[in-house]
Amino acid sequence: MKKRNALRSILLVLLISCNFMGTWAQEKTYVHLECIKLPTNDWSAYGDEMQKVWKPLYQDMIGKGGMRAWKLFWVRFPAGQDIPYNLVNVTFHPDTVGLANSTVAAFYEAHKQPGQGSFSELEKPLLEVINKVKVETYEVMEQAAGNFELDSLARSNQNYQVDFMDAARGDAVAYAKMESEIFKPMHQVAMDDGRLKSWMLCKRTSQDDNAILQRFIIFNHWSSWANWQSAGNLPDFQKVDPNLSQEDYNEIFNKVGRLRQMTKSEMWSIWDEL
Repeated sequence: MKKRNALRSILLVLLISCNFMGTWAQEKTYVHLECIKLPTNDWSAYGDEMQKVWKPLYQDMIGKGGMRAWKLFWVRFPAGQDIPYNLVNVTFHPDTVGLANSTVAAFYEAHKQPGQGSFSELEKPLLEVINKVKVETYEVMEQAAGNFELDSLARSNQNYQVDFMDAARGDAVAYAKMESEIFKPMHQVAMDDGRLKSWMLCKRTSQDDNAILQRFIIFNHWSSWANWQSAGNLPDFQKVDPNLSQEDYNEIFNKVGRLRQMTKSEMWSIWDEL
């Protein structure tokens, strides 16, 4: 009974007092994620192509409402694992997008100037310097951002901890509910005191309906190296629910551990963004 009351009070605090959704509050947002390898290690050619062609195209899409945001990450380290990609190109959209992300091609074809070639011609120089290791699509389930007045160093910090979670199909809804009702307000505590800049939970949509596991990704944008993975201790939870005991705290992690498995954790740093 005590544990149920503790979890219930966390939810009550969330419903009453937390109005802290991020940039796309109350709006559906979909994510297109491309994991990229540079087989010839030609970072200059890739960077030049992104600056000359793709960033202006994304900027135009954002200005006309066809895209919400763009982030280009380079992978700093994979928490002890060797991974086959150097970069992750992430675009955020107001509508669902397929693996081919045809919305970008359709936008270009609809808005190209007289004399400009086809989208396939536009894309060819980029494809000559990259290898798309994998492409996935996600839907943003939950997000939050802080209002803490950060110093200039914290504002410039662009390091993300990206956690990959797998939940059995039968546990996916319960897991997402725990993230929303328990872990999101706890992370808001870290945002309110400046340790964390933003937090976002996404559910993969590009997977077979018969897949045994449901993949989730969590983006944690820390304000400094010193604050890396600093959220999640008992005092953070107790700032949401002062009556939460050590026993209740242990049960939260026991329960979430039964619902999902963290398959890997990587660190991505922003190279460029809009």
